[in-house]
Amino acid sequence: MFRAEPIVVYLQAFTELEQRQLFSAGFPDEDFDVFASEVRKFELGPLLGNPQFLKLLGEAYLGSGRVFVSKAKIFADAVKRLAHEANPELGRQKTRPPADEIITLGKKVFAKLMLSGAAGAATTEQLSDRDFPYVNGLVGKNAAQAQFLLDTRLLKPSEDADKHEPIHRIVAEYCAGGYLVKRIEDPVDRLTLERVVSIIAPNGVTRDELRGMLGWMAALGREPLQLALISLDPHAVLANGDPSNSPLPQSDTC
Repeated sequence: MFRAEPIVVYLQAFTELEQRQLFSAGFPDEDFDVFASEVRKFELGPLLGNPQFLKLLGEAYLGSGRVFVSKAKIFADAVKRLAHEANPELGRQKTRPPADEIITLGKKVFAKLMLSGAAGAATTEQLSDRDFPYVNGLVGKNAAQAQFLLDTRLLKPSEDADKHEPIHRIVAEYCAGGYLVKRIEDPVDRLTLERVVSIIAPNGVTRDELRGMLGWMAALGREPLQLALISLDPHAVLANGDPSNSPLPQSDTC
């Protein structure tokens, strides 16, 4: 509009040298090579180029006693740290719910965002904005806890002050997958796998943007759910989530 060509720039992943420098600054007493070796065991090496994820994995590494057990456990520890209130003043608020309740609320919000194709949540209601639905509408009866969720590192500020996005898509996929699995496998919950699949894979074809979430559902669910999702989209199950955590024989998952 100003008769000038826009300058398009792209963020480049950190080089290994930059990864070492950032890790040394954040964890000065730790050995980067040992840490990176643990991360690569679970095929998460490419995420180290993202500075936010490098710090996140570093915190999970220390929290797990410097030995990662599974990809799913890595993300479970990471989500707990993201939901933890690091500010001692805010952490002492009497009204702040326990971190586990905030995580549960976050998983619910992420599931709704993923299934609807929305980018994030907004603190103000705008009928015309489908990409950022009103957060109080997403949390339902827990509207009073919405602000505590927004204050965690599970979400990050978007371009507009009243909008928030998941800290990382993979975190949102993990949380959303876990939330759906818990509801599907609850015998008294009316949400069924068939209803969820009708949204994830209409006409039997998985929506590309939901393949990561589907992979995590298979990783976090019990065997009947795993078999159903493998039958639906075996490549999504193997390429996303944590297929190594599956109790199924390798011949059944390929």
